[in-house]
Parts: sequence; structure tokens; C-alpha cells
Amino acid sequence: MALLESENKPLTNENIRVAAGGGSYSTILALRAEIEAEQASPAPDTAQQRRAFEAIWSEAVASGRTQKAAELAEAQTSMAELIAENQRLETELSVLANRVERVEQQRDEMLTQVNTANESTIQARAAGEQHAAKLSKALARIASMQDAHAKAVEQLRRKLEAADTKAHSLELALARAEIRLELRPAA
Repeated sequence: MALLESENKPLTNENIRVAAGGGSYSTILALRAEIEAEQASPAPDTAQQRRAFEAIWSEAVASGRTQKAAELAEAQTSMAELIAENQRLETELSVLANRVERVEQQRDEMLTQVNTANESTIQARAAGEQHAAKLSKALARIASMQDAHAKAVEQLRRKLEAADTKAHSLELALARAEIRLELRPAA
């Protein structure tokens, strides 16, 4: 209070807080109320009252500093916990990023294998179609050859029948001729 009066500063919460070197606003408000109450009732300012005020003020400042130290310690503990959690999450993120990279590599490898298999399937299908066309042509040639062979066999069968018929008639003619020779008088 004396410091504020000596510097001609008004009695505000902030000025009281600065003059006290800190403290919570609830403590400052209580102190300001006491100061204003004292100013409202003009009582003689005695050294004993000043010492009492300074003792109360010192106690309020010490209480404010203790409270702030506890809050600071709690904030530091929370910050340390948050840093540890952040490090854990960064480690987990790194592990997950590595896993994602491996999965993406496996996916790329599988896509390559699928593409290779598709290309092989397309090539095999094309080769199969070529072989099927060749087989179809070969079967057509075989069928044509079978037809030609059947016709040739039929012609040969007819020739054989004709030859057989002719041989039979020649045989008959020979047998008749032999009989005639035998029946002819002997000369």
C-alpha cells in the first residue's frame, strides 16, 4: 500500500498484485477489500497495524506463491506426461507407417503377380486359340483324307468285285473249255 501511495498509483487489483509480487486474484480482492475498509474508516495508522498488515500481506504473498508453485509443478507433471504420450504416439505412428509401407509393397508385388498372371492367361488363351485353329484344320484335313480314302477304298472294292466277277466268269469259261476239251473226241 505504501509503495502504491509513493508512486501515486491507483488502488487496482493489478497494481496490488504487482506490488505484492504475485498472488491469486481471490487473495488480491480480499486484500483490496481490507485496504478499502481501512481507508473508509480513518483510524490512526500505527506501527502495530502496519506490521499486522505487512504480516498478512506476506502470508498472502507466500500463500499465492505456494499455490502457483503447486500449479506449476502440476503443469510440469502434465507436460512430462504429455511429452511421454507424444513420444509413445510417435513411436506407434512410426511402427504403423512401416507396416503401411510393407503392406503397400506387398500390394504392389501382388498387383505385379496378378498382372503377370493375366498376361500369361492372355498368352495361353491366344496359344490355345491358335492350337484349336490348327487342330480344326488338322481334323478337317483328316476328314478330307478319310473321305478320299473311303472313295479310293470304294473304287478298289468295285474294281475288286469287277475283277472277282471277271475271274469267276473266266474260271467258268475255263471250266467249260476244259469240259469241252474232255468231251471232244480224241483224235
